[in-house]
Amino acid sequence: MLWVVDQFEEVFTVCRDAEERAWFVSALVQAARAETSRVRVVLGVRADFYGHCGQHPELVEVLQDSQVLLGAMTAEELRQAITRPAGRAACTIETALVSRLVAEAAGQLTALPLVSHTLLETWRRRRGTRLTLVGYEEAGGIQHALARSAERVCTAFTPRATAGGQAHLPAPDRTGGGHRGHQAAHQPGHPGRRRGHRDRTGGTGPDPSDHPGRRRRRDHPRGAHPVLAQAARVAGR
Repeated sequence: MLWVVDQFEEVFTVCRDAEERAWFVSALVQAARAETSRVRVVLGVRADFYGHCGQHPELVEVLQDSQVLLGAMTAEELRQAITRPAGRAACTIETALVSRLVAEAAGQLTALPLVSHTLLETWRRRRGTRLTLVGYEEAGGIQHALARSAERVCTAFTPRATAGGQAHLPAPDRTGGGHRGHQAAHQPGHPGRRRGHRDRTGGTGPDPSDHPGRRRRRDHPRGAHPVLAQAARVAGR
């Protein structure tokens, strides 16, 4: 059984309970290392949060010889990531569009989420089953498509919905390295931006621990947490 935990950095940015975080990490490690376990765990974590893993000795131990550093996609890898999903969906992409995307995104570590969103918006402007450069430019390209989508959603809000969104959507979290690269990852529209609570750096925003979903999760006895309980069961087999 393979467990893939993507965006593992949210263990440090979203989870505000240190005890719960430690227990979650321990459960994952034990699920993978138990003598009779059939589980293998893959963690996907942003490079600027890799150092946070050092806070958990059991995680340090398993990461020593079990890590793969992923760099930016090559131009050919990016080309495949663009064209192969379209082929499986019986769509075609203009050669000019593929060339434009590869030229604008190749070699950039954080470009893939923007490429993904921009292709979705381009698909919504497709001509039949064909994704075109014209549709890409209408969407705003990778530089502007995400911002335009956000503006479109916000302008559709009623005043009441806008006020409710401001009250309940958490502000950006800046937990982490604090270096320039990390700060840049939290600029508006940046694909590495993460949800969280800004109180850690003196800002304001709703406390995620007050969210109803958060309260429901905390109401679970620790052994009853759905993911961790499963990890414990598998580890004990």
